[in-house]
Amino acid sequence: MGSFTILRDLDYTVSPTETSSKEKTWNPKSTLDLYLPNEKPPSRRKDVGKNKHISEFPIVLFVHGGGWRRGDKSAWKHYISFHDTNIFAALILWYFNLYGNVGESLVRHNIACAIVNYPLGKLSFPHILLEMFASFLSSSLCFSLPTLYLWVTLKVLEDLLIYRAGSSQYLSQLFEYDYIHITTVLFLCVTMSQLLKIAVIFWNKKRYKMTDASIMLHILLVLGSGITIIFLIPSSTVPKEQMFKMWCAGIIVYTEGIIFYKYMTELDSTNNSNQAEAVAKSIAWIKKYGHMTSSFNPDWLFLMGHSAGGHLVSLVTLNGRYLAAEECSRSDIKGVISISGVYNVKMLAIDKLVGFVKHFYIHPIFGSSQDNQEEASPSFHLDFVQSDVLPPFLILNAEKDYMLLNDAKDFVAKRKMQGHEWEHVVVPGTNHLNIMTCFGQTKSACNPASLCARFIGDILKAVPKSKY
Repeated sequence: MGSFTILRDLDYTVSPTETSSKEKTWNPKSTLDLYLPNEKPPSRRKDVGKNKHISEFPIVLFVHGGGWRRGDKSAWKHYISFHDTNIFAALILWYFNLYGNVGESLVRHNIACAIVNYPLGKLSFPHILLEMFASFLSSSLCFSLPTLYLWVTLKVLEDLLIYRAGSSQYLSQLFEYDYIHITTVLFLCVTMSQLLKIAVIFWNKKRYKMTDASIMLHILLVLGSGITIIFLIPSSTVPKEQMFKMWCAGIIVYTEGIIFYKYMTELDSTNNSNQAEAVAKSIAWIKKYGHMTSSFNPDWLFLMGHSAGGHLVSLVTLNGRYLAAEECSRSDIKGVISISGVYNVKMLAIDKLVGFVKHFYIHPIFGSSQDNQEEASPSFHLDFVQSDVLPPFLILNAEKDYMLLNDAKDFVAKRKMQGHEWEHVVVPGTNHLNIMTCFGQTKSACNPASLCARFIGDILKAVPKSKY
């Protein structure tokens, strides 16, 4: 395993020779992280005009998944932003280093990797309230379940000691004496999760678009209300425990109100065309960067994506207008790897298994029009592309990808009818998520990272030596 360097938050909306002002114009959804091997292999091609040697490292441009509305190049960061604040999801995805693990796995195969962000879709009201409630519930359970387990364990131990000391009131003491306290503990756990959310908002103010002045105001409101209710209002008026619960409820409403307000006011609406345009823009940027720095060979460019990202890299490749707008073409792409991607949006939208979920993933980004959904489907554009101008595809699916597996089979079969074989591999023992969380970890021949590295290597072996 070789060492590598990570260049984070490179803005692909400005020229590689320039730097954007992070205080004014920087947008985290128009950035990429670049993973570069540290080894210096012999160069294979010489740029005579600039007297530079071009590295032999190929470059993979990876587009993250998330149903077109969620996700980030570091997936956990999505859940500490005004897009969604979910402490439990952030901790799980941070543990697995989701999508960062793709870059790290590929550079260990001597393949440079750029992991790309793009603008995300926006949920409409009232659907956003259901998603916020789910995030609130999982964040609260993250604190409540361990704390409640510890509390019950301590109470059982305490009352067991009393019982052994000769008390005959064990059961009544356990269920009556401290009943009121268990509700207080639960309120405290939920409030702790909300206070942690507030801390996350203040610490990560750029992702929540908060100013220093507004942060100070929020801190004063939270602390001031707590001090007033708990210490200044006499207990003879309202019991302290009741006041504490009132403050906890106020913190919940206040925190969720901040997140809701920021989501509705700060997040711009976007559509699938905007996302595909962003991917094409990142392709043009990475080619310029490669020529400028010689960190990798920009002529050996591969596209890769997971889920919604698989759909986007397939769409950008098959619908040439996105690449043409950035003065690029399909000939710039050596190969495409789509992992659990979507190829027929129209069919996915009417699938009975999708049902109500389409209001959270399909409609916010593609709309309810079947014509728009068809236009955004890679499978639709396959009919209008000359079969000999397309780069080779590697289609990967999880064993438990359900309707996406059938979609991929139809996509590959359609290409076969045109007289070309695209490799389609189903990775055993995986589902839609862990095909990525385990990326590069297993030693099986069906390890996704090894499959991708083998696909890239096979294509580069066929490149004529005159091209180096």
